[in-house]
Amino acid sequence: MFTKIKNDPSRTVLRLPRLGKIRLGIKKLSAKSGKEYPVETDYFVVPKEVQALYGPEPKQLPVMIPTENEDMFLRQYYAVYGGNQKLLCQGDGETAERRMMKTVGKEQVAAGIEKMACPGPDECDFAKEKGCKARTDLMVILPEVSMGGCFQLSTGSTVSDIDIRSGLEMARTMVGRIAWIPMLLERTPVKIPDPKTGKMNTHHTVRLIPAIDLKSLNAIRQDNQRVAEWSKRYALPEPVVEGPEEDTPIDIVESMPGEEVETPIDPVMPSSGDPVAEIDPVASAQIRSDMIEAIRGAASAAAIEAAGTAIVRISSKLMAEDLKLLRGEYTRCLSEAKRAEKKATP
Repeated sequence: MFTKIKNDPSRTVLRLPRLGKIRLGIKKLSAKSGKEYPVETDYFVVPKEVQALYGPEPKQLPVMIPTENEDMFLRQYYAVYGGNQKLLCQGDGETAERRMMKTVGKEQVAAGIEKMACPGPDECDFAKEKGCKARTDLMVILPEVSMGGCFQLSTGSTVSDIDIRSGLEMARTMVGRIAWIPMLLERTPVKIPDPKTGKMNTHHTVRLIPAIDLKSLNAIRQDNQRVAEWSKRYALPEPVVEGPEEDTPIDIVESMPGEEVETPIDPVMPSSGDPVAEIDPVASAQIRSDMIEAIRGAASAAAIEAAGTAIVRISSKLMAEDLKLLRGEYTRCLSEAKRAEKKATP
């Protein structure tokens, strides 16, 4: 009698289901438009079973990583979304998969997935037109909630991505592995300049840190080989990247677009500011990326000129190279917009 298939590693894999999502914001209703929009919170928005243990607004969550295979629990990618949170294009800076469309009658219908080169958002016309952003998906176990499945956290924050990966590397350095080590996910207040106004706002990024004291460190290290072999059996579900709005990554905003109007001023001359040594290069890169996206998405030359206010205000917060790139994109987009409007004028 045959009861098991031999010499096939896939027959010993243990697949953990996805139990839910750890979100970083809630939805509010705009008083002006009546539409819902996502707003950042300073706590994790979690399912009821997690709230039962850690309260309705937890700022820390004890977590574990169930496998050493980073490709399973940590995904980084560029993504373009369309209506209904439908994924239009996904890439890694080298290769992209884009959902192609064709016209049938008067309707646009899907025409399959096409692989192509991915130059990144700054060099891709499709990305500039549709809006493309880097995303990070992290799959973790909440051991006090359930050891039988994982939860997904998605973020578009560069700072959060760095802090998550830094925590993983810290654990590897301390212990020699990352699987089944006690760790903490926490919301951390960080001062980041607003790309539109230059005002320093507090945002709550995500940090992942090993929760290990000196007394337990040696005991955890002694179990490395057994845990490493054991964790190879675990397979994690693919992160949900599109579909129903409650399950897909959405960008966090502070207000509905168009509800605030900037006063345009000339952005050519920078304001005096802090020494270069005090500029945060991560925050600088994030501001530059956000501002370029805002400029490219502006509906008119007047709207682009309005962005000049922000460029002046935040120039002291930017690295020289980021400021140079931002000004170059501002000048290019403004010139194109003015030419387009001149042609359209009867």
